[in-house]
Amino acid sequence: MRSLKYNMTNNPRRNHHLTIYWDYDTYRKPDKEILELAKQESVINFNCRDISKSYVEKKFHEVFGYSYSVDSTNYTLPYVKKSERNASHDGIILKKPVKPEKGFVYQKLINNSYNNELVVDIRVTIINYKIPLAFLKYKAKSSRFRHFSKSNKKSVEVHPIDKTLSTNEIKKTIDFCKALGLEYGELDILRDINNNRIYIIDANNTPTGPTCKKRTKKESINKIAEVFVAEFIN
Repeated sequence: MRSLKYNMTNNPRRNHHLTIYWDYDTYRKPDKEILELAKQESVINFNCRDISKSYVEKKFHEVFGYSYSVDSTNYTLPYVKKSERNASHDGIILKKPVKPEKGFVYQKLINNSYNNELVVDIRVTIINYKIPLAFLKYKAKSSRFRHFSKSNKKSVEVHPIDKTLSTNEIKKTIDFCKALGLEYGELDILRDINNNRIYIIDANNTPTGPTCKKRTKKESINKIAEVFVAEFIN
């Protein structure tokens, strides 16, 4: 918004051109004001109400036809336990069966290794079911589930989406966003080097933007802003 020199407000009674449903909660229940606005105009992400890990996996399975959820009571390969809630960054690797705990999900350990020390995450920006850019985030394997910060961040590369995902993968990723109701946000995607499949493991409907170097970040935000205007304003 700063790049576009747009003003923002959280007062729905002010004159405005566009409304985004912005709420950090994992499970969103629209309040009276959002419901009233949605009767009068299009509200971006109005139908994106659940971004819990299990719901994301469910929609991913429906669209892609394969899953990464595991039964923790009898799974014998290494797997991951993580919180249902958004932005918890609390994943841990388990190596033996356990009784499932409420509020947590149990998922396949996806091998997104880049080398012996690093893993690579793919983050894509979603704007009205368009994907302008892909960010390849390289981080330390030993802290792969922690928040992407100075302590584990190694580098970030910006790539065109068609150099990162195949045509079919892009189509299915967009279909996933439509199933989730995610019109504006970010996805975290991992590619398993063992089978070359992609897995959408996280969806964020309150996106934080690029985490790259200052000059690259500015260029990326300008590109995202250009698509935002074309899709939502014009």
